Amino acid sequence: KQWYQRRVRGHEDIPEIVFNPLRNHVGEEKEGEDTEYHLQLVHTAMEFEMDGPIYDAYQYTFSVKTVKTHERFPGIKLYFDWSPITIRYGVKGYYHADLLGKLISIVGGTFTLALFLHTFLISSANNIYERAFLSSTKLGA
Repeated sequence: KQWYQRRVRGHEDIPEIVFNPLRNHVGEEKEGEDTEYHLQLVHTAMEFEMDGPIYDAYQYTFSVKTVKTHERFPGIKLYFDWSPITIRYGVKGYYHADLLGKLISIVGGTFTLALFLHTFLISSANNIYERAFLSSTKLGA
């Protein structure tokens, strides 16, 4: 718990289990079995405020496997895998160009939808008019 508090001091809303998933893990070592822990370490960068300090921490995931051996005493093996991926948590700024682009796309989509509806309604009204009024006024009908 001390390492966790030292790394992300002042941000108690992040649960400790995020950085220490083996915290409450209880292994059952038996005679003639080895326990293998495969740990994948992932670099994590956290920024809680806009242009604030970036906290560097490491998260890890794990898997446990039990292997039968001919040894009398149980053994524990740890395998580490360093991931080249960095996970970023933080505040993202919103640019005015993004807002302007979204507004333009909404207005353009609205006009496109209105154009489709207008075309559909005009062509439907013309067909109804032609069938109802013009077909009855033809000569020989």
